[in-house]
Amino acid sequence: MIHKHFSTSRKHGAVYDIEDLMAVALANDDLRGFITRWDAVIAGMTSEPDTMWKQAYFHNAIKNFKPLSHDLAVYDRTPEGEPNRSYEFLMKAARDYLERKRLEKMRQATKKSVSGKKDAAPAPNRPPSAGKPQGICYDFQAGKCTRGKDCRYKHEKSDKGKGGGKKGRSRCLGLSQEALVVLCLQDLGISLQVLEGGEVSPW
Repeated sequence: MIHKHFSTSRKHGAVYDIEDLMAVALANDDLRGFITRWDAVIAGMTSEPDTMWKQAYFHNAIKNFKPLSHDLAVYDRTPEGEPNRSYEFLMKAARDYLERKRLEKMRQATKKSVSGKKDAAPAPNRPPSAGKPQGICYDFQAGKCTRGKDCRYKHEKSDKGKGGGKKGRSRCLGLSQEALVVLCLQDLGISLQVLEGGEVSPW
């Protein structure tokens, strides 16, 4: 696709020559940028230079690129005319390196994406209460407490209906001792009435 784009540019007058190819340099170890410019210049030349010249210029441009030091050592040790001492060998080594870097970057991005998705943290367990439980556990009274013996509150049945709470206390205000006894017995299910003289008897 890139080659097709540059070929189209050539038809519109974007023409380069051998000097432009010689001027393409590897700067700041940006191999991908160098390859892109290299391909652009060759695609824009009126005629592609001889492979011998491309090999010489390309090797001169990448010879100090450390990530390709192994491939360059193989190239330098290989006699002239062998496949490993050719323009194709150098170009393949460069493109293979770029592909490895691309795949590595994708793996790192995927790994980061996966590690970034953390499961919702479970609710921390309530530590066992130290010492005597304090207060009343209203969850227990409602039948909803799941903490068992680790609950920090007292597990006592509700006093509802036994005259407890503010309502129970408020209705006792101002009553005589006999009337209080009647109320207590009524809470126990025994109905009494206060007679004249302070006596009580069942209803």
